[in-house]
Order: sequence, then structure tokens, then C-alpha cells
Amino acid sequence: MADFTGSRGTHLRPDALGGAVAAFEGVRGGVGVINAPTGCKFGIGWAADVQDPFGSSLDPMDYSEQFYFGQARAPSTALDGMDYVYGSSPKLKDLLRVLDSKGHSIIGVVNGPGTALIGDDLRSLVKNLELRTPVVVSDLTGFMGCMADGFQKATLELLQALAPEERPIQPRRINLLGPMLFQKDWAMDLRELRSNLAVMGIEVGCVLTAGEGLENIRQLRSAALNVVTQEEYGGQLAAFLEKSYGMPFLSLDVLSPYGIEATDVWGREVARALGVSGEPWELSSQRTRKKAVHALARFATRTGLPRGVPYAFVGDSSQAASWTLFLTDYLGMRPVVLGLHEVGERSLAFLKHFLRERNLSADLLVHPDQYVLQESLRERSPWVVLGSRFEEQILLSWPSQSRPLFIEAAYPGWGKVRLTHRPLMGWDGCLTLLEDLINALQVHSTASL
Repeated sequence: MADFTGSRGTHLRPDALGGAVAAFEGVRGGVGVINAPTGCKFGIGWAADVQDPFGSSLDPMDYSEQFYFGQARAPSTALDGMDYVYGSSPKLKDLLRVLDSKGHSIIGVVNGPGTALIGDDLRSLVKNLELRTPVVVSDLTGFMGCMADGFQKATLELLQALAPEERPIQPRRINLLGPMLFQKDWAMDLRELRSNLAVMGIEVGCVLTAGEGLENIRQLRSAALNVVTQEEYGGQLAAFLEKSYGMPFLSLDVLSPYGIEATDVWGREVARALGVSGEPWELSSQRTRKKAVHALARFATRTGLPRGVPYAFVGDSSQAASWTLFLTDYLGMRPVVLGLHEVGERSLAFLKHFLRERNLSADLLVHPDQYVLQESLRERSPWVVLGSRFEEQILLSWPSQSRPLFIEAAYPGWGKVRLTHRPLMGWDGCLTLLEDLINALQVHSTASL
């Protein structure tokens, strides 16, 4: 096993600033203000818009003010050099007054890395404006961190500002900690998890913060349990809620319900923690396994695949842990490259143990940039690469005869309209990936004949 640890934030993804903005843009009706030059805005504003399936106004006149620059999401104060000398307060005041008139549920002000150093007292500024809309200031430094870092820090500040109310605990209600706006098809995943859990009579009360309404966040203490779906985005939130309000949480070594084994364990553990029957979950597992086994048997009979196929996965560590378990142990494939963008300690430790225990010599790349990743992919020659559109672009630069098959399985993704339900999490998520994998390998095996 070859290890590589790169610099955080060197890959072409949103960094901590983008993650912090996503925490507020992910709240239903919320807006994340970028108190920084316009160069910090355009990528984040575009990503927030395309990642929200609930949409925003398509009338450009709704966002014709100077702070939007033609984008519906993540307005910016558009600071220039003089603002770093005299302060950002005048522009921020004007922007906040505009936003206050638009009916947002909450406004989050996120300082850019340069602005955080000049010492503006933004909290006093907000207090003195006496706006009707609640405003949370995320005056963070250390923006060389990853997207998950910024997301959790900003969400913690959101929770501290809202101070969720004490409510009667509903014994079959849980909160999900980990989903966020900048994850692949997050709305489909949440719909799938809600549906999967509902067969056991378990209700999802609040999601921090993907698509969640402000009122549900205020009422999150009515849940009997907080469940971490992705360690990188929810681990700190779970610890804070436990310490502040005594809310128990569930977090697993295989942290995310991707793939049959991890999904099976995830649901069983949620049922056990709540003291409800896991029998309906077992029935769902059996139905999913039956579909998978039937399709795999037919495909393997014709082609001998997917057993032994070398693969690469590039995504977050909790995704990689669960998908590696599924692809390797369930399907018999062989990992040769694992690239991790957002990294959690427990899922990284699981991956290292998994590879070592099975004597697998995969390259384990932590925070790789595109150059390190491309070199590893060329050297290890996987047949299949599961990752984001960035990895697809790397592969498209290769000669077609040596280009691996590509399956979109991680953020970011663009260029495709999805109107049908094709999640990656939960039971249908297992089948989505298996369907994509069999179809891709079918093309490969047919071309080889």
C-alpha cells in the first residue's frame, strides 16, 4: 500500500470558504453572503445554484442588484483594495439591507480569508442595523482548510446563534448530520434514506443543513438520536449537540450507507439504538440482495466480470470506506487507487486497516491534487474509475485506447439533468451504482470480443 498526503485544498473543489457558504445556502430560504472580492464569489455562487434541485428564481431582474452580478446565489460585497484599508462595513451594510427586503429565512455572513484579518466588528454592525431577518456572522480564519472544515464550523455557529429549543423527545425521530449542499445528488440520497427508515417507523426530523427549513433546525432537540451519515461533515456537529444538550449520537466505523454491507449495518444500528424492530430493514436488505445477485449472476456467466477488475475510487473518505467494502468484498473487485478529498479520522483508519488486512497494494492518496492523482492512475491502470467530473476530465485527456471506464459517483458533477430517482445512498443507491458498473463493464467486455 502506497500512501500520499498532499496539501489541504490543493484539489479543484470548494475550500473552507465554500463549505461555510454552503452551510447557509443549504438552509431552505437561507443565503450565504461572501464578504470578499468577487473572485471568491463566482464559483461558489454557480455551484450553490446548480446543486439546489429546489431551484431559485429564473428571473434575472430578481438579482439585478450590484451584489449579485447576475447570479442567484451567494451575493458578495465585492471588496476592493481600499476596503481592506478602510473596512468592509459600508458595503456590507448596503448588502444586508438589500437582503433584508427579500424575505430570506436567515442570512449568513462569511468573511473571506483576507477580510478576516482586518478586524471589522461585524457582529456589532449587524446588531446595530436591527434587521428583520436573523443574521449569523461566520468570522472564520484558516481558509486553507477543506470544504468539510468550513461547513462544520459555520454550521456550529448557526446552531449557537439559533440555540435550538427544548422539546418533548419523539422516540422514533432522528436527525441526520452530514448531508450538505455540495454533495452529489444529496436531495435524492435524503429522499432515499427517509423512505428506507420509514419502513421501520423512523422519522427524520432535521437534516443539518441540506435543504432544511429554519424551524426544523430550531426543533432538532425533539429527536431521540443524532445519526452521523458522513463523518467529515457531521462528526463535530454530533459532539457539540451531545455536549451542549445531552443529545446522544450514533457514528459508525463504516460511516455512510453506501453499498449493501454498509447500508445493512447502518440501518440495523439505527434500529438498535432506538429500540425498534429491524425486521423491516432485513426485508429491504433481502429484496436488494436478490436483485443484485440475479443481475450479477447473469452478467458474470457471460463475461466472468466484475471479479478481479482493478478499480479506482476518488471521493470523500466515508464514501470510500463503504464503497471499497462493497466493491472489494461483495463484488470481488480489486482497489488500486483510493483518492480522498474530505477526510475523517475513523473512515481513514478503516481504509488503512482494510487494505492492510487483505494485503491490498492500493495507492491511498489523502488530499491529492490533480497531478498526483493522474500520475497514480496512469501507473496503476484501473479498468474503472469511480469519481467526480474532475476525474472524468483527467481521463478524457488520455488516448481513447488506454482510457479507463468512468462512473460518476462523487461531487462535483455537472452536465447532466436528473429527473428520475437515482440516489447513491440507501438500498436504491446500491442498485444505482451496480447498474452503472455492470453497464460500463458490459461495454468494455463487448469491445474486447
